[in-house]
Amino acid sequence: MNIGKSYISCFLLFCFLLFVLFVPTLAYAEPGWKWVGGDASPSGWVTVHGLADVNINGGQLNAKLYEADGVTLAQTLKGSINSGKVTIVRRVHDSDVGDETMRGTYAKQRHADSVGEAIIVQTQWGFAAITRTLQK
Repeated sequence: MNIGKSYISCFLLFCFLLFVLFVPTLAYAEPGWKWVGGDASPSGWVTVHGLADVNINGGQLNAKLYEADGVTLAQTLKGSINSGKVTIVRRVHDSDVGDETMRGTYAKQRHADSVGEAIIVQTQWGFAAITRTLQK
């Protein structure tokens, strides 16, 4: 089996599990961005999550992703959104990992009496998923 395909399969399984765990809570989410991210390592997945400060303006995306304590800046994302396609540069803070380009999607969808937004970006070795739900 190709190692790259193995990581992609693990990534897809991990995203599915996150979806199953977090979607039931989205209907009750406060207006604010939340995020989860993960990177493959030799010992397995390293995951982080927390609150996010996201600014989407004129097709430009700037996001500050904070650790679970809500204070420590974990990552920054800067890039663009065009027709639902996202291209960003991710910087992991307090790490020797350099900046990396990630690609993915932006979606906005109505759910009964709320509107959900999601930004999901990835590389071959990691991902970041940001979401929020607004009550109408």
